Amino acid sequence: MIKGIDMQTPFRLAHEEHGAELVEFALAASLLALVLFGVFQWMFAMYAYHFTNFAAQQGARLPRKAEIPSCASAARAFIDMTSLA
Repeated sequence: MIKGIDMQTPFRLAHEEHGAELVEFALAASLLALVLFGVFQWMFAMYAYHFTNFAAQQGARLPRKAEIPSCASAARAFIDMTSLA
């Protein structure tokens, strides 16, 4: 036997539960953070979908509201409006 080394020390440390709560909290907190991150990403995706859908609807309504007869004249009207600035 080597002087100063007790063979029971590794087995005794394996049965102690100091710090177990910290490990459990770290696992649970990381899982909760992952779920929250996923929810926020899903909310952002739904916002972007809604925003682009609304923009497409408004773009489709523009020629009817402005009473522009064709796409070519709509393009000309848009160019005229932007060239004034």
